[in-house]
Amino acid sequence: MQAAPKALRLHIGLFGRRNVGKSSILNAITRQNVSIVSDVAGTTTDPVEKPMELLPLGPVLFGVMLDHALSQQVFVAIAVLYVVAIATVAEARRRTRAAHAA
Repeated sequence: MQAAPKALRLHIGLFGRRNVGKSSILNAITRQNVSIVSDVAGTTTDPVEKPMELLPLGPVLFGVMLDHALSQQVFVAIAVLYVVAIATVAEARRRTRAAHAA
């Protein structure tokens, strides 16, 4: 799993304003203390990334994106999720047709 290059992983971004719990969500999802958590706004000052295996998706890269890092990355993340959703729906339709044909 760690051998999967960053470019081949599905990127899942956590976006939001300061001090709304992005780092806490990342820590909960990964069940690790990946990101520092504090009641003080602006504690996480750098983007945080955590590669992991997320079934049934496979290798993914979770990232906490800060306000100043949102511009281009948010559009890329939305585009990737859209493509994955379309591929998932297409695969479900293919399996349904195959099951009905059998």
